[in-house]
Amino acid sequence: REQRPLLLLFTGIWNTQAMALSQEVFATKSFNDFVKENLVICYLNYPRNYTDAPDALRKIKDKFKVRGYPNVLIFNPNGEVEQSIRGYRSGRPVDYFNELVGAARPVIESIKRQKAELVTRGFRDWSNYLGKEIFARFVKHDGVRVIIEDASGQKWNIPLNDLAPEDQKMVESFPKVDTLESS
Repeated sequence: REQRPLLLLFTGIWNTQAMALSQEVFATKSFNDFVKENLVICYLNYPRNYTDAPDALRKIKDKFKVRGYPNVLIFNPNGEVEQSIRGYRSGRPVDYFNELVGAARPVIESIKRQKAELVTRGFRDWSNYLGKEIFARFVKHDGVRVIIEDASGQKWNIPLNDLAPEDQKMVESFPKVDTLESS
């Protein structure tokens, strides 16, 4: 939705390498600034005994053939794994951070090029009143609801008054339709 890479961390609070990574890298201002600006991040915390993990977590780990902790996968917005980083060596936070940035940078740059091309086709960042963004293009509105389409082709039927004021004004500048169907 945001057209940003997803960083998926496979971790376990019982794993000393995973906890060292969390404390030495993921808790730093540099890491958090980089993530806030460039990535969407998701942590998957696994129990020591794999069979104790919920079925959904086991399926994700099996699907991506993750064999140890910590393990990072970086996905493009299409859900494809672009990069991976296995393990962590305690006491080497700068090395790991640089490796992570190096792995994420080509994905970020590719997305920027794709977004620039999509902008020429009417796509832009839309915000709600809380500042949450979605990269999409306007389709139509009926004065109460608006349909926008994201880069993957998914259509979003959103209450007009949930949009940020400047986005509401832009939508209202277009003619209304009588009925709104999202398909």
